[in-house]
Amino acid sequence: MKIALDEFQDKCSILINQLNESQEEIIITQSGSPIAKLIPLKVEQSPKVFGCMKESIRFIGDIVSPINEPWESYNA
Repeated sequence: MKIALDEFQDKCSILINQLNESQEEIIITQSGSPIAKLIPLKVEQSPKVFGCMKESIRFIGDIVSPINEPWESYNA
């Protein structure tokens, strides 16, 4: 979409909302020559951190009670 600078200034917020929905760039012109390009910001969806491992781990046996085995540790 091409739009004159004066018209863009008048309808700026409306055009930005349309840009967000249509994902189409807007070229702003002055005296018929392009002076700026407004493009939609492509935000990549990051995976959810909390809950991303849900149902991927299986517990076998009692994980709360002590195992009654000595632990070894390395102290430097």
